[in-house]
Amino acid sequence: MKLFPGSAGTSTQTIGGRIYQIALWVTLLVIGALQILNYNELFPAREIILLAVLEAALAVAWWYEGKDRQSMLAYYLMQISALACFASIRRHLMLVTAAAGNNWNYEYDVWASLAFSLAIAGAKQVLDLKPRALRVPLLTTMVLLPAVALIWVLVHHLGVNMALLVVGLHSVLFAYLGKEDRESPYNIVALAGFVTFILVTFYSKLHLRAIHAYIIPTGLGILVLQELFRHRIKPDAKNWIRLVTLMAMLGSSAYYALTDPSHEIAFNLTMIVLCLVAMGFGSFLRIRLYLAMGFAGLMVDLVSILYKVLVHMERNARMTVIGSLVLGIGAALVFSAIYYKTNKAVLDTWVNKWRGKLAQWQ
Repeated sequence: MKLFPGSAGTSTQTIGGRIYQIALWVTLLVIGALQILNYNELFPAREIILLAVLEAALAVAWWYEGKDRQSMLAYYLMQISALACFASIRRHLMLVTAAAGNNWNYEYDVWASLAFSLAIAGAKQVLDLKPRALRVPLLTTMVLLPAVALIWVLVHHLGVNMALLVVGLHSVLFAYLGKEDRESPYNIVALAGFVTFILVTFYSKLHLRAIHAYIIPTGLGILVLQELFRHRIKPDAKNWIRLVTLMAMLGSSAYYALTDPSHEIAFNLTMIVLCLVAMGFGSFLRIRLYLAMGFAGLMVDLVSILYKVLVHMERNARMTVIGSLVLGIGAALVFSAIYYKTNKAVLDTWVNKWRGKLAQWQ
């Protein structure tokens, strides 16, 4: 008489599953050790085919194991097995090309990682419908691949162009993944990638050594990031972030525009463009701080340009220009006072109207 019907079958299945898992672990460890210990040896054709087939079969077995048990570890091991299969084939090709007098091009590894990243990104919508046990390991790999590819480029000295390719393509990829949700973590990674791409280009391609060439892109990235996540940031914190970032951007550009004579026109134009952009975004986003600081910076830059022009003029011409400016400013003040007195009601209404509008801005 059985006290627990079906318990023997369940126990048998459990034992069989444990034996199956142990077999998978042992096979993975043995193949991994074999591959590492014989890393510099060229396998015969039959042996390398057998090794690659075994590793591919391990990847399939771990996939079924993860599907049956909803195990993240199994899906991670599936990717490790697939990577081992790729590494075996890659190492064999390296040794074959070395024996033939050719060197393996490490750029192929970067292109392979880019292809895998694009494949996972393309399947993102399908992955969102899959169980979390499968989705998390694949997305983790997708997030880690850009760092691995960039480290690979730096270790093997593949050049700035390849590094820019890795950073740029992965930035576009993550921007695509985060396009439907402005507060998606993918947008943080994408924005960081775009800023890094600009900084590397400025330093390595354009050979810019002015500090504001690196502060301005970084500041723009910070401001864009806080606008994307503005609902998660307190109003006081947002104002402080904007203030500090704008001061760093305008201050660094003003330092070169006012004190560095090496590229006067370029530095002054940079500050003018920056101030106009700040004023434009201030009007569009209705942020008073952008508008005020952009206008103040523009006035300072225009005054500095006028000063530099006057310094390089002859004394008589300089005095003539200064006199004309003083006369013009005085005439403008007198005309403004007369116009205000004659149209006081209209101007007060207009000012109060704009004051009300500005009061509703951030």
